[in-house]
Amino acid sequence: SWDIKSGGLFSHFPGACRSAVQGLGMTCLVVDCGGDHQMKRTYVNEAIKHRYAGVILAGIPGAPPSPTDELFGAIQPLIDAGIPVVMISPWNADVAIPEGVAALGWDSNVSNSMALSFLRDAGHERIAVVLSETGPMVSGRYQGIDKTFADQGARIDESLVVWTGDDPDDPDEIDEALGSATAIFARPSTLHLLANGCYARNMRWPEDISIITVGHPQSISQLSRNPFTYVGVPVGRISRNAAHTLASLIEEGA
Repeated sequence: SWDIKSGGLFSHFPGACRSAVQGLGMTCLVVDCGGDHQMKRTYVNEAIKHRYAGVILAGIPGAPPSPTDELFGAIQPLIDAGIPVVMISPWNADVAIPEGVAALGWDSNVSNSMALSFLRDAGHERIAVVLSETGPMVSGRYQGIDKTFADQGARIDESLVVWTGDDPDDPDEIDEALGSATAIFARPSTLHLLANGCYARNMRWPEDISIITVGHPQSISQLSRNPFTYVGVPVGRISRNAAHTLASLIEEGA
């Protein structure tokens, strides 16, 4: 796992994967990188050293400036050692997966499109986007959301894009977005910041502002009397498929 404590969507995959793998009669060790790319490489080396039968990367990102190249470079030692690898991530058909690696996930363009269509169909035109600076969803300039806007004949308003991380200015930027937009498209890991911003402005959702995200019921915190609207990602089904795919790869290589 990448950073379980972040509370984002991917924090729920490790437990689901472990249950699925153990349900197939194998032992599963969950290790967390704590958001550190060096730890990612350390765990790869440990997997090789201890001759693990296989590895599932549950939302493990690559490091900038070339995340895909860095990630594939980091796991190349696993491939060279003949250890099967299954990656769980939002699907990007433009990425060529290395031989010996399987990838499962969901079409992020479709889920983003569903969320944006919901807001636009409700009449919203000033839509803010609240994104996280780190994590598995970081790919492309606006994590694919700019393409979603373009596909629907719209354009993302850069003045309404907020990047969240450990910056002390985050609350101020969120406050500006809440004051300028009628709706917000957010990542699950940013919802607690949005909720705090709404409380500070004495705003309620969905009465005063519409907020939508893409996630899983367990990744959508209940931070008010009203829940957040979300496009669901089938974490359990993806995790079970990952476990069965890994088992098949291990059997093929036996």
